[in-house]
Amino acid sequence: MHFANASLVAVTMLALVHPALARDYEVLDRDFVVITSDADGESVATSTDIVPLIAGTCYEWQLKLAKAKLPVSVTELFTLPGAPSDWGSTDTTSLSADGRSITTQLELQPAESWIWHTWCVLEGDPAGPHEIVVMAGERELARFDFTAKSAHLGSTKSKKR
Repeated sequence: MHFANASLVAVTMLALVHPALARDYEVLDRDFVVITSDADGESVATSTDIVPLIAGTCYEWQLKLAKAKLPVSVTELFTLPGAPSDWGSTDTTSLSADGRSITTQLELQPAESWIWHTWCVLEGDPAGPHEIVVMAGERELARFDFTAKSAHLGSTKSKKR
């Protein structure tokens, strides 16, 4: 019993020294979707790598994790081809010097093993290639590359939300 407690203390201290060990999430599935409304006002999530630059259009990355503990701590690194007119902000974000990238610390509650984070297009958002990298500690969980362009969706797969 004494050794088990000593082992537990050692593992706990190791996790504190190496935070990535404490955040060793296994990604089972992933998706990137644009969220629109159908004729009945129902939300429809469309898997795509094209985001239409229409103010109010929302998009999100989604990750399905194995054995995720509540809450899931991740860092989101979001880079645009140019600085937007407005990023918005919270206490958990930091903006790069050139205004093109934002880093956000997120504490996410899984729903049926899925975590996600949503962004919405604002007037003045730049067209072109965008990248979102989701990290747990120093480990990359997923990278989402997509293009923001005028009003049509690229190759898609729709599903009701």
